[in-house]
Amino acid sequence: MNETVRGCDVFVVQSTNSPVNENLMELLIYINNKYNIELAVKDLMNNPTISELSIIIQGKLEKNQVKPISINKKKSDNTEYFELTQSQLRIFSTYTSNPDNIIYNMPVEVKLDKDIDCEKLQRCIEEIINENDAFSLLMRVVDSNIMFTSKNEYIKIDCINEILEERYLELRTDFVRPFDLLNERLFRVEIYKTEKNVYLLFDIHHIICDGISLNIFFNDIIKRYNGVVKDKKNGSFKNYLLSRIDPKNTPEYKSAKNFFNKMFDQGPISTCIKPDHKRKNTRTYNGEKLGVLFDSNIMSKVHKYVVDNKLTYNTLFLSILNIVLSKYTCKNDVVLGVATMGRKKLEDTNTIGMFVETLPFKTTVAYEKTPTEYLENVKNTMFEILDNDIYPIDELITDLSISKSNNRNALFDIMYNYQNMGFANLDIEGKKVSYTSLLENITKFDMTFNIMAFDNNFQLEIEYNKDLYNSLISSTLVSLGLPGQQASAKADSLKNCKSSSLTISFKSAGIPTSFDNCLTASTAALRYSSCVISSTPLTPIALAISRYFSPVAGALYSMTVGKIIAFATP
Repeated sequence: MNETVRGCDVFVVQSTNSPVNENLMELLIYINNKYNIELAVKDLMNNPTISELSIIIQGKLEKNQVKPISINKKKSDNTEYFELTQSQLRIFSTYTSNPDNIIYNMPVEVKLDKDIDCEKLQRCIEEIINENDAFSLLMRVVDSNIMFTSKNEYIKIDCINEILEERYLELRTDFVRPFDLLNERLFRVEIYKTEKNVYLLFDIHHIICDGISLNIFFNDIIKRYNGVVKDKKNGSFKNYLLSRIDPKNTPEYKSAKNFFNKMFDQGPISTCIKPDHKRKNTRTYNGEKLGVLFDSNIMSKVHKYVVDNKLTYNTLFLSILNIVLSKYTCKNDVVLGVATMGRKKLEDTNTIGMFVETLPFKTTVAYEKTPTEYLENVKNTMFEILDNDIYPIDELITDLSISKSNNRNALFDIMYNYQNMGFANLDIEGKKVSYTSLLENITKFDMTFNIMAFDNNFQLEIEYNKDLYNSLISSTLVSLGLPGQQASAKADSLKNCKSSSLTISFKSAGIPTSFDNCLTASTAALRYSSCVISSTPLTPIALAISRYFSPVAGALYSMTVGKIIAFATP
């Protein structure tokens, strides 16, 4: 089913049996909104039938677990004031340290047919901007505090320019520039009409917008231009800001605090792939991207595995990434940052604003367990993190006494994003619309792994800081993460290996028929499919080397313990 139900009054009977529906969160949002209760993700997963769910809902209603709502609205001289969320405060803090950076810009170029009615397009943009109150927000210092302010005034858009294509290509480069957060509007829009095309350039600061909001914005413009009338208006981001409460004295907050502090009860753990270059004293954001589209053969195997094991795609890809990073770092404990959409109310699902939250994810890759057991552990950990996302990451950093550094992130260096809400494949008057990000060479972390779902397929994209890493490390990571894809191995992969007794043999590697047949353990025989590779237990050094070089879903073809270790990669 390809239609969206966001923002609509609908009743959905949604199965939580295999295959697990990708939009499980939408069902959770609807139920919580309908009954004003706090139903957790694990409640849905552990009670997959309507009968079981009804019992859980009734139990929560009888316990009167109703969510408190507090409105604290301030007005003065027709001006409204709004406090920033924790995520917005983090973004502003980064801005103050370097006001000239553009790492939180979200610029997009939309390429349209040259016969598009530019005046009509401008009217549609103006209407959409004025219907979504996030665009009215300004940032000001009020009583020594950073606040959003807003006045109830109409925002006029006058942005049409007729120029030559060659001139447009020059202006396109200059469009992306830093926002002066305290002295200008937090978005920009321009329309350029050339002899070849019409271009819509749009940029907005991340402090009032997230990726889902961009999708909503452009989809609404296209639909408005095509004459599609929405049944329901978008939600209010100002209402979201006003309805937030201080959770610190609630049982949920205390429980979340205990959860995350227990997760790091051994102290902070660094998961960092050894850089090719020395880390600079100050933080840099010079990024590069490398991506690969999954082929149909892989997708059929991935889908079958997800269905058979009652998993989400997100759980599977996150688990694979953790194993890859465990191999590269030679550590069992892996810590990542994960992004959650932060939209918990029905009215938030179709609202333009900044909702996304970044949370820490820590897991232990236990090689003595079967992959099925490990996947189950990752799934449950992710659900628990989502259920405890009320606790701000800044508070956790304080709890762990982590001193902030000028050249890296405080708690994790690697980020993971799963995106299944990209731009819709829309058209204007029967002609396709193309979208292009204008911010391609920026990265906020040492590495960011993006899994993007679209058109019944997935793309893996790695962003990496090129001041730290060469392209080889990222291309190898892509290869190790995708069984069956062409991988490369080069001699300089061993440049940090001091042992002269290490030899390499390369052989062809097939795709395993079952993920469960790929086992690596320090006390068991090494297996690939039904073939026993070695019955000799692996030494810790040999095991560490095997984790580094063996692909996630491939296997070592031969290994002996002693002075000579031979192995194979695809």
